[in-house]
Amino acid sequence: MRQIWGLVLLLICLIPNVVNAQDMIEVAAGDEFFQKIKPVAIVQNEGREIVDIISYGESTNRFPQKSHLLTMYAIRAGYPEGMAVSFGVLVGDIECMHRMCSGTGLILQLEPGLNSIKASGGIAYVDGFGFDVLGLPVGLSMAGIAVKATILRTLGVIDLNPYDLTATYLGVEVELSWLVNVTLGILREAAREDGEADWMFSATVGAGF
Repeated sequence: MRQIWGLVLLLICLIPNVVNAQDMIEVAAGDEFFQKIKPVAIVQNEGREIVDIISYGESTNRFPQKSHLLTMYAIRAGYPEGMAVSFGVLVGDIECMHRMCSGTGLILQLEPGLNSIKASGGIAYVDGFGFDVLGLPVGLSMAGIAVKATILRTLGVIDLNPYDLTATYLGVEVELSWLVNVTLGILREAAREDGEADWMFSATVGAGF
């Protein structure tokens, strides 16, 4: 009987303690705390900087590290558009990391407004916060600068006296964004049958890029 009890005590002593290994840890990137996770792998670049963390098979950095396409949006108010919304895309070398995107390339924009519709194309640099939709980077609260060639068609909703109610204009615009978005341009009316053409200054203020 004593031998049986001794064997039972020996088995109890040999059973390992179960340790809960699910403790959260803090991982620092530079000087800033950016994520609390249960890591499986930490990805670093050649400079030993943390560029991604993979937790249970899912990356915490939802953006691709490199992209060639960034979509952008803006809302503006100004002359001659009145109120307008802008849909744009940047095509070029774009890097996204930890919800931040920056890039330089060709910018294409379509801007329908209350009193006009405008299309622009040029060169731009942008930098700022974004998010991803189905793996595609979408810029939001972007800072940057762009120089663009513009074609604008007024719709006649607002009286632009002394300008024609409806006319087509060609010109150049500069777009600057930091806290607020400002676009300034100079446009010339496309040649009319009478051979005359008016010059027009454009200006808008808004948010986005």
